[in-house]
Amino acid sequence: MKNFLRILIVLVSAILIVGLIIMATLFITNYNPKETELASYTLKGTRQAKFNEPMTFFTWNIGYGISSSDEKSFSDGGKKVEPLNYEVVRENLIGIRDTIKYYNADGYFLQNVDENSKRSGKINEVKYLSDELNLDYTFAYDHKVSFFPFPWPVQGKIASGSATFTPFQINGAHRVPLTPTSSYFPINLVSPKRAMLVTRIPIANSAKSLVLVNINLDSKVGVNSDVQFNEVVSFLNEEYKKGNYIVAGGSINRLLNGNIGSLINDNNLPIPERLRNTLSGEWKLSYDSSTPTVRTLNDEYKYWSNSTTNQYVVDGFITSPNVDVIGVHTIDEGFFYSNHNPVRATVRLLEE
Repeated sequence: MKNFLRILIVLVSAILIVGLIIMATLFITNYNPKETELASYTLKGTRQAKFNEPMTFFTWNIGYGISSSDEKSFSDGGKKVEPLNYEVVRENLIGIRDTIKYYNADGYFLQNVDENSKRSGKINEVKYLSDELNLDYTFAYDHKVSFFPFPWPVQGKIASGSATFTPFQINGAHRVPLTPTSSYFPINLVSPKRAMLVTRIPIANSAKSLVLVNINLDSKVGVNSDVQFNEVVSFLNEEYKKGNYIVAGGSINRLLNGNIGSLINDNNLPIPERLRNTLSGEWKLSYDSSTPTVRTLNDEYKYWSNSTTNQYVVDGFITSPNVDVIGVHTIDEGFFYSNHNPVRATVRLLEE
């Protein structure tokens, strides 16, 4: 009996020590910038935006390259934590690259792009897409932890964020933090730290700028669920007051069309909250209500038969009153390479 107690004490002590070491490591390496900071960007392009010239923008949450149509992730009640074979990630990235190339655009807002994460085989997806597309890019982290301790098998290292690709000349890029919706210790040490990725593009024959804002908001419902969207609206208004032209795109992660989606399954999946739109005046929230932009990851997606996943419209664009929206269209990719479908918008800058 005494030997059993000694062994039990040793095991409990070892578990506590390991837990304390993990907690200390997460606390020391916690990425949580409180202020606006410079984002990484490249400088190859020389093209400038022009007034009254149609421009096309493309937003796509690529799901880290691991969320293809056969994905059943733990995040929505599925069983998978990461791909069984990292070749799947490479195949998804090739498909994402080819889709982007096919739908030629003047700017691409991509979210959930892994830079160095265990779940995607530590493939630098930012560099891969930049090299393959031969475009300048800006990049900012929204999830960066040295060790993500759950579920099992553990996800390990995560370094992920948003990337904006464009053939335009880049005059600067910044990461503007948003208020975290997960504030409880120790969850806040490993939870995503959302931010706006702000990219500034010169406009020909003008002192003003075209401001591209890449957004990926938390999907959390309930307390503080609107705080991030309201912060985005406040930032966009400030930029507009300066006389700039704003095109924001990304995953707003709220029901944009007021509907639950194309399917309603009795499987207790969480339903996104309806967006409480606080945009004022002639600001435009643009989306395509005819095609869902995201699916749940509780099961594989079956395009040609009754799917057991739910689908919603949560991705779109926000544009300032001095930007005319010519059209917006969701591209039905059948969630083949990601759990999100891309959305494409054509706009033009109204002359001063």
